[in-house]
Amino acid sequence: MITSSEFVAYTKEQEVGYPLDAAGTPDRIIEIGPGCGTGTLELMAHFPGTEIICLEPDAAARNAVLWRLFDHPDREQVSVLPLTVEAARSVIAPADLVVAHHVICQVPIVQRDRFWSAVRDLLAPDGVALIDSHLGASDGPDVPRRLSAEGRSGQFTVQRWFSATHQDSCLQVSNEYTFADGNGRILFSHRQVSKTEHTDTVAERARITGAGLHLTDLDDGWLSLTPGPVTPTHMERQGGIRSLQINDAADVLTAFDSSTDMARQGTVTTMDQAREYVERLVTEDRHAAYAITDGDRLVGLVAMTIDQPNRSGWFWYWMNASHRGRGWMSVAAAEVADIALTQLGLERLELGHRANNPASGAVARAAGFRYEGTERGKFLIDGQRVDVAIYGRLRDDGR
Repeated sequence: MITSSEFVAYTKEQEVGYPLDAAGTPDRIIEIGPGCGTGTLELMAHFPGTEIICLEPDAAARNAVLWRLFDHPDREQVSVLPLTVEAARSVIAPADLVVAHHVICQVPIVQRDRFWSAVRDLLAPDGVALIDSHLGASDGPDVPRRLSAEGRSGQFTVQRWFSATHQDSCLQVSNEYTFADGNGRILFSHRQVSKTEHTDTVAERARITGAGLHLTDLDDGWLSLTPGPVTPTHMERQGGIRSLQINDAADVLTAFDSSTDMARQGTVTTMDQAREYVERLVTEDRHAAYAITDGDRLVGLVAMTIDQPNRSGWFWYWMNASHRGRGWMSVAAAEVADIALTQLGLERLELGHRANNPASGAVARAAGFRYEGTERGKFLIDGQRVDVAIYGRLRDDGR
């Protein structure tokens, strides 16, 4: 019988082989798409006691990881969550190390910009992401069905079978997970089929850097990604930024109707209230407001309430729920903050966000803001006191 603690040695030829010497000493690790958990065991062995969060939206793969960890003495070190990367960015605090193996190639190209933006948001300011350089399919031979991983937990055997065939400029990948009892009788099986598009590597690397990630090639087919400023070209490919206009009122109302959490931004439930909201921001000198646009339509807002005597501004932002998770806000906030500190004569910007909303903190850091402290119990929300994280940026801070 092979226990999960012996699994890595047993399947040595199938080891993920994360280049963990390039990872430093992380306090927190996020593993994207752990599959059967082979890489998870590598992380546990290399970083004993370090918190590991696995993001695995596929139920069968998630069950495989949980079975693998069932009898591991350090299983409490790992949390396995049913979240995509895009969903995780809004509920999980950033980590010092983010890893992924054989995941990017399964992400449709049309979703890659959002994926890389989410990876950036999941990284702490000094963090690093280790991603294998297999970014997509290329012409090559088919891979016949083969056993790619196997492990035992108690009397149960978990197997992963892999195959790949080229069809219509795509590589069709099949992962079949089987669970068998001690007599070899299969109790459960699940086949997951995905198509990997043939990928232009140069274009994909441009997407990575466009999302604000510095890219370094490592040995043995791995990439090291670290946070950097989001380039304007990333935003230009998707949305735009301009001054807020009076005729944006209808889109503002649509945004406030898009999610119940928009109520935290003010009371806008009618067209008249939307007009008043926009007019106040456009006409009052103490405000500077910029629309984030998709085509001609407003889908988000970045604004400041200006304290002119102190040459400072309170910085705030919101996004229509339909356009969240694309990385647009990080780009827009960075650009507007630059405008405020270079063109509007301000010397300090500050903002606050609920401590249980790490995505907002990721936007702040992307815009060059620095964490300055926490106001404990600042807000009363649904009967619970909520802490607020405070960030600031000075003119001399840069990004």
